[in-house]
Amino acid sequence: GSKLKIPFVKHELNFRGHSYSNRFLFGCLPKHWYTHDKEHVFTDLMTAAAREALFMSTTGVTDPFSGKTYWCMMLGMVGDWPWLAKSGGLNRTFNHVQKRTNVRNPPAGICHLCQAGQDHVAYEEINTRRPAWLNTVNVQSPFGQPSAFEIVPHPPGKLAEMWKYDAFHCFHLGVGRQFLGSYLALLSEFQEG
Repeated sequence: GSKLKIPFVKHELNFRGHSYSNRFLFGCLPKHWYTHDKEHVFTDLMTAAAREALFMSTTGVTDPFSGKTYWCMMLGMVGDWPWLAKSGGLNRTFNHVQKRTNVRNPPAGICHLCQAGQDHVAYEEINTRRPAWLNTVNVQSPFGQPSAFEIVPHPPGKLAEMWKYDAFHCFHLGVGRQFLGSYLALLSEFQEG
């Protein structure tokens, strides 16, 4: 790899060895500890994580040997979609894709950042650089209840942007898989066998 001359740009995370020794684990819960009548346990964990993120961004920690104080800023959260939906208490997720033509209630939408998938905004509009959903980004809150992460510094009106899309889960296991399957089906029409 290339040698970086600027030390503050260099990532010095160590991902060698066992993940228990190189990840910054905050908490770990088996599913049966926070489901059914124990939903509050997951909420309490998210509240504790938000408080820690606030503390690290405003107070920081001081090294007792050097006297230097270090701060951390939470830029966002990444994970698979079920976890993101649960951790944010999101009302609009991939789970709300309309599967029937006749529906009793208007669709909630499929994206936590915009109104894509609601009655007036198509989510599969890929034939333009100006899809209808683009004008609805950060217009409507995706939270079913106040989020524990509201206390973490974030751009005003853009709390939903703390829950980040993950290229692996969204493309490889989502759009990319569908695209590749469609591409292979079309390609099979041009080649024997």
